[in-house]
Amino acid sequence: MFNSIRRSIAALINPSNTLDQVKADNTAAYAEAIADKLAKQKADKATYLAREAAPAIAAPRILGEISADTINQMGSEKGKQALLQFGAWMALSNAFSAYGIIRSAKRPNEKVQARFHQACNDFHGWNSLAECGATGLDIEETVARLTIPRVKKSNAQTDAIVARIRGKSVDELALEREIKAELASHEAEANANGFIMELEGFSFGSDELPSMKASQVLAKAEETLLWLAGWTTPDVAELLVLEQDILMLRKVASTHQENEGDFIEGTMAADTLCRMNSR
Repeated sequence: MFNSIRRSIAALINPSNTLDQVKADNTAAYAEAIADKLAKQKADKATYLAREAAPAIAAPRILGEISADTINQMGSEKGKQALLQFGAWMALSNAFSAYGIIRSAKRPNEKVQARFHQACNDFHGWNSLAECGATGLDIEETVARLTIPRVKKSNAQTDAIVARIRGKSVDELALEREIKAELASHEAEANANGFIMELEGFSFGSDELPSMKASQVLAKAEETLLWLAGWTTPDVAELLVLEQDILMLRKVASTHQENEGDFIEGTMAADTLCRMNSR
């Protein structure tokens, strides 16, 4: 600051000498700024290269499954019901997917048949535990959404090109598309009706409790907590209980990976729950 004051006074006395000094000072300051910038870029590059060279630490994968029995022990009623209903719809989707494979297969596939039966059993298991289980109408509406055929939309430009290649008119292509859409609709309706009959007539084994992947359970539980927290007047007490439930589910998932002996066919043993609650 004092140097600036002195230069200002000198400028009043001898402007020409001061101008030269200012130019020299500016040049030196500019060179110093460039040097600082280059040094920073070099340091940043070195840091980036060191970080890239360091071995990547993968995020821990959430393995194993969490059973309906464990979910049924949750304290948050809203969280529990959300997970039970989610399990039912996941099982329904899996069952419908397997049924579609069975219908389109040229020969019976025992593995797909077993997957279909397991998914049906899981659906009835989850649905029986949920307070507001899916009704027949709910199932029909869900299956109807799953069976909506995907029909290719018309495009004037591409239709003209395809018509020239195939030696047909654009109108003929449009008619073919309508026929395919109608056939797909009939096929989808037949699949839906057949699937619903199979599902409703399935003999549910009540002793076999269903389970879901721990990653799916945790993701849905956290999603439910965020949904409840977004209410206009959120129930703080419910959120606190659900928070503890999520911590419990995380412990179940991590303990499942560490010690399979704490679980019986994917179900948390009673002594395991007591031990975790005491931590």
